[in-house]
Amino acid sequence: MNKTYNTAYGNVFFDLSADAIAVKMSGGYDSSVMLYALAHAINDTQQYHINIRPVSVKKIGPKNDMKDMTKADPTPIVQRVIDFTRKSFPKVNIDNSRVYELANWWDDNLYKLAQTSALELLDTDISMVYNGITKNPTVQLNGAWNEPDAMRDADATCTPAIENTVSVYEGSHAEPFRNADKRIVFALADQLEIVEDMMSMTWSCEGFGHMTDNFKKPCDTCWWCLEREWAYNTYNA
Repeated sequence: MNKTYNTAYGNVFFDLSADAIAVKMSGGYDSSVMLYALAHAINDTQQYHINIRPVSVKKIGPKNDMKDMTKADPTPIVQRVIDFTRKSFPKVNIDNSRVYELANWWDDNLYKLAQTSALELLDTDISMVYNGITKNPTVQLNGAWNEPDAMRDADATCTPAIENTVSVYEGSHAEPFRNADKRIVFALADQLEIVEDMMSMTWSCEGFGHMTDNFKKPCDTCWWCLEREWAYNTYNA
């Protein structure tokens, strides 16, 4: 049994055919809402045999007087989201997050290896991997100090899982939000009544420690901060 959520930005499809589902968690808004929505779908369809296994990558860089390339540790953020979701759906099986630490994370080859290694921390019976990736916004985010990965732009090759959805499934890889921008995530969160909960718990900022008071506050200037603010302010317009 599967589950589809209808939103103003498209329909989101969740494939519940796998007994064990890995969820890539960054600590950001998209992956956190995806985890909660997946648990909601499992609970709504009473597919309690399904086991959710969150996994994340901790990005570590060199530290010196000039530059610190370490990013915010997603571990406590992800665990807060897991605990919140467990409390909401106590019958749904959700593991604690498993974390792979990656030094020199900006190396594309190393990062791809880290993604694979992180999934290898999970048991071999994983048959579905969920990723909360979305399209880029429909507007220019002026003033951002970085640009998103071009891979975030969905194109004609991204075939929806089923007709009239934005979701893409390629083999064991699931991307429920792939053909819509970040506003769909907020629209889904609104439907699930968790918009503000997720805003307070999650961290979408990609700023470094010196830009965020050692990760105590978002930088408010990186592309990801601006994207989040744009989606939050416009999804219900």
